[in-house]
Amino acid sequence: MIRIYRNYYRRNLTELANIEEFDQTYRSSDAISWYMKETFLYKQVNDEKKSNKNNNKKKWKFFRFINKTLQTQDVDLLYQFRFYIIDQDEMTDYQSSIGNLISISGYLLTSSERSVAHDFATKSAKSEGVVRALFEYLWI
Repeated sequence: MIRIYRNYYRRNLTELANIEEFDQTYRSSDAISWYMKETFLYKQVNDEKKSNKNNNKKKWKFFRFINKTLQTQDVDLLYQFRFYIIDQDEMTDYQSSIGNLISISGYLLTSSERSVAHDFATKSAKSEGVVRALFEYLWI
């Protein structure tokens, strides 16, 4: 993985320095902090996720490790809630991701009060072919 990133960022001295630091100092207990730094690792994981390419499983090892780390470490979490109206197919995709990390591009309007998001759900008009859903997000 490191060799791939060094080649990809060979003309970017800042990212090459980040890659070197990662290579020399990385420990599994640092997985989340490395992802949150928004360096080469953050960019690669998010670019891969956005493109929906599954041809390079090595890039996803780190992302899966972050997910596993979140499940075992004591980290400060912020619970937020959001109401969605989505089609049934999209809901099925989300249901298969329960308990895992998901990536969302864009802004989210959330509430720290479950009841506020629930009120939006109960007041919205029902439509055929769509599902009203209340999502609970955990932010680290």
